[in-house]
Amino acid sequence: MKDFLVNSGDLVISRNDLQLVSKGNLTAQKVRLNLGTNKGEWKLNPDLGINFKAILGQKHPNRDEILDTIRDGLRQVDESFRITEYTFGTKGRHMVVIFTATNDSGEVYQNTVGIAENSGNSESWLIRALADLVEVT
Repeated sequence: MKDFLVNSGDLVISRNDLQLVSKGNLTAQKVRLNLGTNKGEWKLNPDLGINFKAILGQKHPNRDEILDTIRDGLRQVDESFRITEYTFGTKGRHMVVIFTATNDSGEVYQNTVGIAENSGNSESWLIRALADLVEVT
């Protein structure tokens, strides 16, 4: 199966042609788009996506609720997805979630939400969008 290649919410055009994506890259794109969509945001399919409120904006984030939310988003793409590794931590008002998921096809994906980066002499914590999914294998 093939679909249009999407980058940062835009269709990718090269040499006046729409670019296509297939196989594992298509699955990664579907997961990225699904986890980057707030449930109810897309009027044509209000069940698509995840509940961002379960992840962002909580004073005391619930580790299990976040895990369930991510799992729900993954399973909208492929019911066989299971989270094999999961790390959760907070620093001040910022949160870091790192997970690895696999499906029955053997595809492995890793996602980081919130990442510590050094900028100059001070450490800054950035909350990245869930859409920053990177295919590992």
